[in-house]
Amino acid sequence: MKLRKKYSTVDFFPTAGTVWAYETHISAEKEKAIKNTRISQAIRHDQRPSGLVAPAQKGQSEAFGVGFLQMPRKNSLSHADFVRIDMAKFRRERGSYFILSFGILYGQKTLGIKASCVVSKKTAPRAVDRNLIKRRWREAMRECLPFLSAPATLIFYAMRPANNASYKDIKKDVAALVSLSRAKLRAS
Repeated sequence: MKLRKKYSTVDFFPTAGTVWAYETHISAEKEKAIKNTRISQAIRHDQRPSGLVAPAQKGQSEAFGVGFLQMPRKNSLSHADFVRIDMAKFRRERGSYFILSFGILYGQKTLGIKASCVVSKKTAPRAVDRNLIKRRWREAMRECLPFLSAPATLIFYAMRPANNASYKDIKKDVAALVSLSRAKLRAS
């Protein structure tokens, strides 16, 4: 490394006004590239041949399929269903991570099983945590759907302990609540 001279007042810590000069001569372009490496990377990026860059694909990736991160439309609840649920008398059961509200909606199709998960900001303040709970619930619910007897409407309300729960724990809780609701729906 070459020695450099300082052209400023004597300071122990360099400030914005401090100027450093190298003893060797450097062209202005190279000096700018050294000061801001992002600019030099951008210049190199623009000099690449355009054939190396793949065009962006439209739509969803084929690896995941359509709606991979959503419940199937036939099993999800609409806003109107939530309004009707308020008027209906649903039963509630409490698990260790979720509170399940279940019943049969008036006018629900005989083959319809509808389910939803509600995670409030009070349960998980960060959106990342709320989405994680919903994804884990969704996967656990997909495994439980074949064992449910139709018609049924299930609404899972997440509690605070669900924020720190693993997928295995959520899966156990969802399976227990689904089997409990199935038994009580048959009895009524």
